[in-house]
Amino acid sequence: MLQAHDIAVMRGQRQVLGPVSVSLAPGEVLGVLGANGAGKSTLLCALAGELAPLSGKVMLDGQALSTWTPARQARRRAVLPQTPGLSFDLGVQEVVAMGAYPFPSLSPAQVRTLGHDALSRVGLAGLAARRYGELSGGEQQRVQFARVLVQVAAACETSGEACYLLLDEPVSSLDPRRQLELLHIAQDLARTGKVGVLAVLHDLNLAARWCDRLLLLAEGRMLAMGTPAEVLTPPALEAAYGVTATVLPHPHEASRPLVLFS
Repeated sequence: MLQAHDIAVMRGQRQVLGPVSVSLAPGEVLGVLGANGAGKSTLLCALAGELAPLSGKVMLDGQALSTWTPARQARRRAVLPQTPGLSFDLGVQEVVAMGAYPFPSLSPAQVRTLGHDALSRVGLAGLAARRYGELSGGEQQRVQFARVLVQVAAACETSGEACYLLLDEPVSSLDPRRQLELLHIAQDLARTGKVGVLAVLHDLNLAARWCDRLLLLAEGRMLAMGTPAEVLTPPALEAAYGVTATVLPHPHEASRPLVLFS
């Protein structure tokens, strides 16, 4: 399990998160919600080992994440940042193959197979020979998602241990069809029981549809955590976003809420 115990995080001279406690278990999709500046990306970075907490601890399988080397962390968790930077003119296949870098024991043939499978899964197999910089923003985002799929698949294949997929606004540049496809893939990974998925999302209805649990942050602190129906309530949404919300049963799945802002 990946856990944060009462962590507080500073950015510059300001505390932007905490204290917050959260856990991510294999087999679940956890959505992190909140207004801009609520601390969502900061929490993800702390869980990824990219930001050291001012206080509290991040734990992976009962061990402090701070004791794990970056290489060891990379073999157990994959991170898709909001805006993945790429300074070099690389081909799509090369970018996707980066997901296998933490696993030097994999043969070139295995890496090619993992990359082909990941690109096929995100619907980009036909663009494998293209240059990454020639793609649209949405296509680049899907290539980066394929990269972390390779990393997760390699982790499961080489170690057999549970691993974690941390996604920061993964659908921000995607059209509705591709948003649904990406979140469906993430949910399918979790349903294998080997992967825990955390996704920072802004679309509350996508979060309600695809996530098992939600964490709602406000001003760096936990406002609510639980099932979508428990978290997405009018009082909590008004406290988090400062707007009035109406919450209805979803017409296709009554146990899932549908949020309308007015």
